[in-house]
Amino acid sequence: MGALIGVIAQDNVLKNINQHLSPLIEQGYCSATLLREQSTPLACPILTLHLHLNDLSAKRSLIRLDWDKPNSTSIATCRETLSVCCRGLIENTEELQDRLAILGYLHDKPSTAQLAADLIHWHYRTQHDLLQAVHLAASEIIGVFAFGVVASDDPEHIVCTSKHIPLFIAQGKNTAGFSDQAQALQSIAPEIVRLEFGDTARLSSHDCRILNQEGSPCQRVCDEVQQAQIKLHGFHHYMQKEINEQAAIFADILDHTRSDANLAQLLDGDAASILCDVEGVTLLASGSSYHASLLARYWFESLAGLPCSVELASEYRYREAVQHHNTLIIAISQSGETADTIAALKYAQSQDHKHTLAISNASPSTLMQLARFQFFLAAGPEIGVTSTKTFSTQLLALFRLALSFGKLRGHLTPAAEASAIDDLQRLPRAASDLFSITPQIQEWAHRIYKSKQLFFVGRHLYYPLAQEAALKMQEVAYIHSFGFPAGELIHGPLTMVNKDLPVIACLPWNRLTEKLLANLQEVRARGGELFILSDTGLASADHFNVICMPHNLHDLTPILYGIALQTLAYETAILQDNEIDSPRFLSKSVTKI
Repeated sequence: MGALIGVIAQDNVLKNINQHLSPLIEQGYCSATLLREQSTPLACPILTLHLHLNDLSAKRSLIRLDWDKPNSTSIATCRETLSVCCRGLIENTEELQDRLAILGYLHDKPSTAQLAADLIHWHYRTQHDLLQAVHLAASEIIGVFAFGVVASDDPEHIVCTSKHIPLFIAQGKNTAGFSDQAQALQSIAPEIVRLEFGDTARLSSHDCRILNQEGSPCQRVCDEVQQAQIKLHGFHHYMQKEINEQAAIFADILDHTRSDANLAQLLDGDAASILCDVEGVTLLASGSSYHASLLARYWFESLAGLPCSVELASEYRYREAVQHHNTLIIAISQSGETADTIAALKYAQSQDHKHTLAISNASPSTLMQLARFQFFLAAGPEIGVTSTKTFSTQLLALFRLALSFGKLRGHLTPAAEASAIDDLQRLPRAASDLFSITPQIQEWAHRIYKSKQLFFVGRHLYYPLAQEAALKMQEVAYIHSFGFPAGELIHGPLTMVNKDLPVIACLPWNRLTEKLLANLQEVRARGGELFILSDTGLASADHFNVICMPHNLHDLTPILYGIALQTLAYETAILQDNEIDSPRFLSKSVTKI
């Protein structure tokens, strides 16, 4: 996860840079890449940044912060006249790259920042107006992104724009700034303006001009956000904020590591040579991480052709497990400190398993230190106890691992690889588009929040997702919920169905659609009320409520359904008037066995 800050002032902006960074350091950002006028970008640990800025001065600066290592590709310069600092991902890269190549901008696999810099530079050459140039470039870009732009021949301004990543601006006395983190601007001015989708803003030390998505000048009013809500960016709870920021996180992750199926790129350099001959995968996890692992089993088997087993960490170490020693053991924990998962990994190592991989959102954690290989999620701080964005980024990480193993083992065809990479490129914007169905999800929440119990059903990839959705509803809405494979309804659960039991189903368009529809008709025949998430084009009918999902990304589609179900759990808990971010009896890291 990244963060973007731009500041311009009448005097030296660098002397007060720590005032902008301190709130973000507290969140856990640990590296910074800073661009000042007519200099090469400076990348360093955020805590040592001030040491590098002694005796330096600048009237404007662009900064990219990261939760792990600096993203060296987040800043780019074009023709030594125009620089861009960015976060996010451009979806129509090939189309823009081909066009720019004809215009003389030749780069092999340009980064998001470089592609944006080239496109803006082209428009700047014709418009001679940086604000217009950035607006025109942004209007051509499809994706999830935020940019800060400076030009050497326009030293009095910085320009910013975004799509699907909210930007905030603040105008103070002789200083102005923008950021996607509102708390970074508190030292500039007490009043903060939130830009709308597609807005482009030009800031100087004394004024601001904004163009809307159509290119017309406009005014944006100051957000009336209480001090306590600054960190929440205007959301009511951290869970809501963390659900909403997943699209931007996906874009950051895929931009930083690219979408290629490359195991050496995902892990360290010798991973491909060491792991190329593994004969199976065992996933160890607890809670939501266990459900992510159950879902990933399908990916490892179908994409990589690897036998895959999934073990509850709390049970695994008490079994006399019989596994091939050439098995890759993958231990997954959001915090990296889950006691059961740590103990399970130690047990696997005691059984002479040499190939071990830890996946966590905490880089300096016990689990990451134990394993031979590490995969850092980089989802950013997750304050809410209920796992939302870390669950989704676990799925993204596991999908990319399966894809990379498939390519490494020669199991993945070039066409399948190209299709999967295209889906990865589309994922951030598809996740952002989910918020169009939030009003419908809220309607569902109003109809189910008084229920005593809920059934969640799905087939194939969506059975583990049904289990995760039930867990979410238990955690925050305190409703007795169950997740079932839909094909098992006839083996007992149908006896529970009546008019007072909502049954929530995931019905994507795939080879199992007709079978799942037949299962759901069994529920409907017994008077059950069906709530169906689907991209099949079904229409709602009596006792048959459908929300049309806006996208189908094939094997990645469960991530989108997962976000919709997280939203349903959140909206239901709101109506219950529950404590959202700190559910009763739960803690973020389960450190006791």
